[in-house]
Amino acid sequence: MPALRGGSANGGRFEDEELIFRTQSCSEFPTELLRVKLGETPWETLSNSVSENTMHELHFAVLGTGFWANYQVPGWLELPGVKLLATCDRDLNRARALADRFGALHAYADPDELLRNHAAELHFVDVITQVETHRAMVEKVVAYGLPVICQKPMADSLADAQAMLDAAREANVPAFVHENWRWQAPVRRIQKILEAGTIGKPFRARLQFCHAFPVFENQPALREVQHLA
Repeated sequence: MPALRGGSANGGRFEDEELIFRTQSCSEFPTELLRVKLGETPWETLSNSVSENTMHELHFAVLGTGFWANYQVPGWLELPGVKLLATCDRDLNRARALADRFGALHAYADPDELLRNHAAELHFVDVITQVETHRAMVEKVVAYGLPVICQKPMADSLADAQAMLDAAREANVPAFVHENWRWQAPVRRIQKILEAGTIGKPFRARLQFCHAFPVFENQPALREVQHLA
């Protein structure tokens, strides 16, 4: 996983020798979602939050096994020592299909049941459900003292976003919001070119990303979203 750089267009800024990650969906949203030591990627921060005694393997669960889960789970599995333990979706057959595809041992239709049964075995949870469910899912996860990463957009209201942030702070656990585009193959390729010094040290850039991806065919529920935070 490529390292994130602070003070750049990715939404980070330096403060008190820490990098503060913010949501990118709305400038009014709370900014202090997660503090990360400089020089660490979010993955390293998550890893370092786990006891060294349990670092042989990190187990995670996903809540929501729709379209994006088929991209995010392989992304996690690119990392060494990571294992998908359980999946959950209101469509149990879909949860089972993703579990079978990626070798998870458990599939559920009820997130509460998953957390009751496996919280002690998990090191983090990836929330990939529809936006209107994000607050409830994040609050469930952090109530078990588990780090959580939530699909963007963070929430469909400022109040829900603030409640999610407050819950994570109260539980004293890391909370992330996805910005999955920075891990897309073209963006990662650009980063490699920059790191190799092929074009020297850039001082300004303007990027455009155009595609014909059938968003509504793969995510038909987005047609019905009245507003996104």
